[in-house]
Amino acid sequence: MSAAAPSIAAPEPGSAAELATFRNLQSRLPDLFRKVFPDPRAPRTVVIIPSLSLDQDVMARVTGAHHYEERMLCMLMLLKLPRTRIVYVTSQPVSEEIIDYYLHLLPGIPATHARQRLTLFSCFDSTPKPLAAKILARPRLLARLRDAIPETATGHMSCFNVSAAASKAGSNPGSPRLLLKPEICRGRSMGPRSARWARSSKNSSRVR
Repeated sequence: MSAAAPSIAAPEPGSAAELATFRNLQSRLPDLFRKVFPDPRAPRTVVIIPSLSLDQDVMARVTGAHHYEERMLCMLMLLKLPRTRIVYVTSQPVSEEIIDYYLHLLPGIPATHARQRLTLFSCFDSTPKPLAAKILARPRLLARLRDAIPETATGHMSCFNVSAAASKAGSNPGSPRLLLKPEICRGRSMGPRSARWARSSKNSSRVR
């Protein structure tokens, strides 16, 4: 008889507990920027969740929509840093040929060495639901995500879209996220252009 899936408690979206968890995680970012980011030899783990938070009816009409999650594979170039580990999560497994292509673009780094520092997780789910929601529905996958981060103090999570689900998913691995605050993102989906606008805005809480 198989063991029950591990239970991972997570605060409810919009709750005071979620906001407190977010603030606690984000408070680690200044140290990361000062001590880890500038040092190319510093150990770090980057968890990448390329979630696409769009209307499910629209996504259902797009053949192979989950392949849009591969647009953040460019971040595999961070593996040129010899002590960097990457955890990349997708709805469906990414072809090894595609991974091999990116790894062979790394300057001066053997692809085999880089591959050892890359962990790929898949939900094996091609439904039009956002990736972050699929991750949250899989306690075992969340547990494996936690285990894949050797030291949360030197790790962070990077997303393409910022949504309530992505924010909640980021609370589980226990690493700070390069995201806006949950109360700003509630009910919204933020892409890179919107995020840049929000950073430059004097009143980011009015992001639409």
